[in-house]
Amino acid sequence: LVVEDRTSTSATATTSLTAGYRFGTIRDGVTPLTFELEGGYRHVLSGTIGTTTAAFVDGEQFSLTPEALKGGWTAEARVVLGGWNYSWNLSAGAEQTQGQIDKSLRGSLTIGF
Repeated sequence: LVVEDRTSTSATATTSLTAGYRFGTIRDGVTPLTFELEGGYRHVLSGTIGTTTAAFVDGEQFSLTPEALKGGWTAEARVVLGGWNYSWNLSAGAEQTQGQIDKSLRGSLTIGF
C-alpha cells in the first residue's frame, strides 16, 4: 500500500471550569494534597482534514474523504502535591474527538532551580 501525503489544519479553543479541594492551607511554600476536577468543551474554530489518497502496488488509486471536524467535551481529574521548589501532578482524562472517546493518563514532576 502506497499512501500519498495529505495536509490537515485545525484551530480550536477550549472553555472549561475547574473545581478543587485542598486538604489544608499553603504554608511555608508547601502545597498540601489537592484534588481537582475539570470539565469543558473544545470548539473547532476552523480547519479541515485532508483527503487520503492511496494505491495498492498493482492496483488502482482510491481516496478516503473524511468528515468535517467536530467539537466535543473534555474532562480531567488531577491530584497535585508539592513544595516551594517542586510539585507533582497525576491526572486522568477523557475527550470526545470526532464522536469517539480518547482517554489519557499523565504524571509529571516539576523541579525549580
